[in-house]
Amino acid sequence: MAVIINGYERFTIDVDLMALDLDPDLDEVVATLASEGLEIRAGDIDFVKKYRVLRLVTPDGTGVDVSLGILPFEEEIAQRANRHGFPNGINVLVASAEDLIIMKLIASRHRDIDDCRRLLELHPEVNRNRITEIVGQWIELVDNPEKILANLTQIIG
Repeated sequence: MAVIINGYERFTIDVDLMALDLDPDLDEVVATLASEGLEIRAGDIDFVKKYRVLRLVTPDGTGVDVSLGILPFEEEIAQRANRHGFPNGINVLVASAEDLIIMKLIASRHRDIDDCRRLLELHPEVNRNRITEIVGQWIELVDNPEKILANLTQIIG
């Protein structure tokens, strides 16, 4: 959804969210979501705590992935986010195009790389040095550093 809000109309079949400071209340949050019809679609609560992602499915089958933010970069994403209002009166914080590019380069799935290219076309003003610096820091922490580095070089230069 954030990609669409940042100007790139494309089909999406899921929703990705990030929640900060959810850890102390995680069991209660999962129980509340379950009472509203959302179910964990991957793993169990131990999986969620280990991998820091709550993978849910709504009653209509829509996937909702909630990343449990804890890192300074994730807090920075929230601080830099833009408020977006929907017609039904709901307001949400949406990651900036620059931060979306960073997250998508770190994930480096095929669709993410396509999103990066389009976001760069729509937002040429993004700080490419910041993108390179932050993705470079993440490269040391991930399983596929070569792929991410190749995508970073190809997309950012």
